[in-house]
Amino acid sequence: MPPKALVVEDSRFYQQLIRKGLEERLGFEVVAAQTLAEASAILTAQSSEILVALLDLHLPDAPHGEVVDEVARYKIPSIVFTASFSDEIREFVLSRHAVDYVPKDGPGNLDTVFDLVRRISRNTADRILVVDDSRVSRRHISDLLQLHRFSVVEAGGAEEALAAIAADPDFCLAIIDYNMPGTDGVELTRKIRAKIGRDRLVIIGLSAYGNNVVSARFMKAGANDYLNKPFVPEEFFCRVYHNLDLMEQIASLRKAKGELRSALATVAQASEEKTRFLGHLNHEMGAPLNAIIGFSELVLADTGTLPATTTRYLQNVYDCGLHLKDLVSDALDMARVEAGHLELMESDVDLGGLCLDVVDVLTPQTEAAELRIEGNFVPGQPKVRADRRRLKQVLLNLVGNAIKFTPKGGRIRISAGVEEGAPFLAVEDSGCGMDEAGIATALTPFGQVGDAESRSKGTGLGLPLSKTLMERHGGELVITSTLGIGTQIMARLPSGRLLDA
Repeated sequence: MPPKALVVEDSRFYQQLIRKGLEERLGFEVVAAQTLAEASAILTAQSSEILVALLDLHLPDAPHGEVVDEVARYKIPSIVFTASFSDEIREFVLSRHAVDYVPKDGPGNLDTVFDLVRRISRNTADRILVVDDSRVSRRHISDLLQLHRFSVVEAGGAEEALAAIAADPDFCLAIIDYNMPGTDGVELTRKIRAKIGRDRLVIIGLSAYGNNVVSARFMKAGANDYLNKPFVPEEFFCRVYHNLDLMEQIASLRKAKGELRSALATVAQASEEKTRFLGHLNHEMGAPLNAIIGFSELVLADTGTLPATTTRYLQNVYDCGLHLKDLVSDALDMARVEAGHLELMESDVDLGGLCLDVVDVLTPQTEAAELRIEGNFVPGQPKVRADRRRLKQVLLNLVGNAIKFTPKGGRIRISAGVEEGAPFLAVEDSGCGMDEAGIATALTPFGQVGDAESRSKGTGLGLPLSKTLMERHGGELVITSTLGIGTQIMARLPSGRLLDA
């Protein structure tokens, strides 16, 4: 059954606001009254079922706060709210054993009410140990705590307290008086802390001596907080709730940390399995793919006796074979990077010479696509310390993309140089270009832009992989693009990788 709250409020509007919050946010069942008479009738019939009461101080038949006394008779914790507030009202409310008071001067105050109700609801599962050799003092503290729905165990001295903790180590809070015969409160705190850490048990020290030395001794022994006696109940509960909230937050963070570690371990295992699968797939598909690509290439070298339709089909087989090989290879590289298994094999690299190699490799493709390729580089410079194979992979990806998205008659420019002390490779085209959303999509694994024909030519992994490879070098991939005009992509390395000429 849901916990039950009594709401006594003569304003229907405010009563509905409170009911809505208790029912929808906290899952409470609400019984409501607008007068003291109605509230008394409800209490007579249902007091044993009511966890907490929310009371308006001024009612038509009880204008002087009589409803607070009526609820206190049943030892039900009450939260009082009123449109007006003063020190006199505060003193009146707290002297009637109300849990707290909240002015009705803003919508945020309802959140305070709901937070307090939630806290009281949680208190039913919390056990507190009160240690004091004074029976009167123990009883006073216990009554205060029980009013807030805490479960309380009393101990008259250190031995009794240690026995209670041994029997039930799940106390959330221990309130310990300093001046006790035999073992004092500071020594008891030290003994408890030897067994139970601050993250599992809050300790608040008490003393009637009222000096800073006792406070310091408690804190050094492992107490979380300290109060002088006699104390004001309002301050007492502020300290209690502040420390319990801190402990719960620490427990919540520890739980979240454990869940995060478990999730990261699961992700790492899944990534390892994905990498192994793709490696196995690459190995198993390598031989048949090479055969398909190789034999179709041989046949395409001499198609004079073949019908045009057959030649076109063979070209499709060859193109699809290359596409599938690139897809598996890029996917495997991406998985290796994500799993942290891709290591850079660094050497001295000539960026100008690298550009020349890529131009030689891709010239047949640019000629077939009727594109003009331009070079803005000088072989032999600049020289950098990097993984040549991976930089070539990046440049091939960038030029390959330019070829796919540049129409016939367009141009592609390949550059290498140094800008503001940082070496770079760059590819510029006069293709269709991209907007900001398109750039974001293109940098997402398997994200593709352009028309269906252009997308069918790519894997959607070239740019994300190139970006990752540059980042592994400590560099970056910078994309500048305008729809209908073209795209420039610069693969920039950090200046620390530039070698002296």
